[in-house]
Amino acid sequence: MPTDCRSPRRRAFSPRVLLSALAALTAAAALQSGVADAATATNVAITVKPAAVTRATTAAFAWKRTGKITSTQCKLDRNRWRACRTSTSYRSVKPGLHMFSVRVRGTRTVTRTASWRVDVTAPTAPSVSGGSDAWFSGVRTIAATGSIDAGGAGMAG
Repeated sequence: MPTDCRSPRRRAFSPRVLLSALAALTAAAALQSGVADAATATNVAITVKPAAVTRATTAAFAWKRTGKITSTQCKLDRNRWRACRTSTSYRSVKPGLHMFSVRVRGTRTVTRTASWRVDVTAPTAPSVSGGSDAWFSGVRTIAATGSIDAGGAGMAG
């Protein structure tokens, strides 16, 4: 049986159809990658937070929001979300590991977190064992040398 070697017939599309298809593909790719229009893209970044390990039982946070924002919520650890603006602080934070979360809603929902540990345990003083004898590795013998005074005063007269 002979094989048909002709190329498949190509279809011609109008420029309007091609531009519409290109716009649809670009929008789908932007949605899939999480990229949106920079002017309206909702985002948040935590700008102030405690050190990773601290003795402080207070914690202050600040964040910067960008894009179209419809609501901002924050929470500490497993507590409920509550409305907040662009900063918040907590007092009497108990020792241990903690996590702060801020969530903004707008064109999309974005959540950012910051973790830190409160450690109020006082450091212990370093201990040195063995004293100065620990610097020597073996038995040391002390021998007196010098002259002997027969009079017992130790001084020649």
